[in-house]
Amino acid sequence: GLCVIVASCGPSSRGRDRGGDDDDDSADDDDGSGDDDDGPSVQGPTDILLVVDNSNSMQQIQEELAADLAPLVAELVASEVDFQLGVTTTDVDNGGNGNQGNIRSLDGADCGNPTIIHPDSQDPLGELVDLVLVGVEGTGSERGTYAAALALCKGKSEAWWSQLEDLPDQSPVKQVCSLIPSAQQGCNQGFFREGAASVVVM
Repeated sequence: GLCVIVASCGPSSRGRDRGGDDDDDSADDDDGSGDDDDGPSVQGPTDILLVVDNSNSMQQIQEELAADLAPLVAELVASEVDFQLGVTTTDVDNGGNGNQGNIRSLDGADCGNPTIIHPDSQDPLGELVDLVLVGVEGTGSERGTYAAALALCKGKSEAWWSQLEDLPDQSPVKQVCSLIPSAQQGCNQGFFREGAASVVVM
């Protein structure tokens, strides 16, 4: 299954465009129960990170995921949402394209030049299929949540990094991001945009 984590929020709404009776409290229910059949509707710029397991038993799962991507991409494009899509893996122990929270690149780069899929991409579905087929040479010690946290850190601007030391020592953000070598701090720059909703899918 897929787990969706909203990592940071920009403009969003829940069930605003479904129509129907304005007095229906279920459309604006904010109790987090997840009973809205249509799920959350995100409006405005949205950056979506897919974390794909690349351990040695995941080949069939990756192929099934790739085969199921067409409706997702079609819905995103049709929605006219200003989206960005990127892919990283669950391997944070080894270097390589897409590992250690680095967003995968179709040119094979370990760090930098992440492949970012957006509404104007020439072949968004084809690119995403290529990106999610991450292989099965990753560590068996999958750490998807940590990989997502590293990816978020590496998407921050130089100005943000210059202020990291000002955060309290007990800040989880500081504790995670300060572990990243300076040479890798900008690996994902350009993916996580200021003011956009950041969504992690695992």
